[in-house]
Amino acid sequence: QTVGEIGGFVKKLGEKQGLELHSNLAERCLETTRGGAGASADDNSAFMRGLEVERMCVEGRDLDKILEHLRNLVHTSGDDPRRTARLLALASLTHGGIPAAKLEPVRIEMLRAYGSRVLAVLGAMEQCGWLATREDKSPHARAFPAIRKPLSLVVDDVDDHDPSDVAYAFSHSGYAPASCRLIHHALTGSFRLIDDVLRALPGPHFEYTQGFDMHDGSPAVVDVDARLFQRRRERAVGAAAGGGLPKPPRRGPGRRPTCVVFFVGGVTRAEISCLRFMSSSKMRLGVDFVVGATSVCGGFDLVEQAMGDVAASFPSLVRGGSNGAVGDVV
Repeated sequence: QTVGEIGGFVKKLGEKQGLELHSNLAERCLETTRGGAGASADDNSAFMRGLEVERMCVEGRDLDKILEHLRNLVHTSGDDPRRTARLLALASLTHGGIPAAKLEPVRIEMLRAYGSRVLAVLGAMEQCGWLATREDKSPHARAFPAIRKPLSLVVDDVDDHDPSDVAYAFSHSGYAPASCRLIHHALTGSFRLIDDVLRALPGPHFEYTQGFDMHDGSPAVVDVDARLFQRRRERAVGAAAGGGLPKPPRRGPGRRPTCVVFFVGGVTRAEISCLRFMSSSKMRLGVDFVVGATSVCGGFDLVEQAMGDVAASFPSLVRGGSNGAVGDVV
């Protein structure tokens, strides 16, 4: 940025306190992504290497390179197995499981580095469906590869200047969370249009709405009729685009529709950011989102939940607590 642009930015902040806040945030971001002022070249590139490996995972490629990076991570993570366990789970979930012959050396490396305590962690990951061999043909492990292409979870040509895809909001990585893609389909059509995709996901799926019994008028579960919602949504989209339609009121009949999304098990901040972007004029959905969840979590939080009481046996976790992961992919 030029000096003039920086000056304009400072004027917009208005108060010194706001400037200090943004300066501190920028400093912390630089420490995370570049390793701080005294960091070596290897430290500076560690964050970018982590992002590159995660990109390999979501694209479903280069499993051997991912496992090589994972084995190196085992020996540089000290007494903290969370980052290693998180990457191992990510590799398994995005590659349809890991071949047994390639998974066993990783188990041995982790056992040597972290001790027998890590066996309980790996066992918990297997019970959650986060870790499986390819030979097991686990439905959890097969889900992501099956929906990657139909839901366009990886987008290579994100337009940074005029973004219109939710993949732009996910740290500009070109990855679109599966949850947000499913929500987009629900708003613009029906789950019936992607029934094959839903069948690839573990667990039941259904589509219904609350209505009234035709005979006595009591509340009842009825078949979905999205026509009224679609008309309200299209009206909001047309008004935002200046299509000659009256702007929907903020309250009362005819207002812009609101979509309530609730995540059972937790939602990542990245998913919330993507939903915020979906409600903007860029996506032309014409809805507002209200997000609810049992928790707001990251990759480390999920691993710690799987570890349970075993986490107390790792001194670094007791001393340092949660530090957050490189990114929130799953």
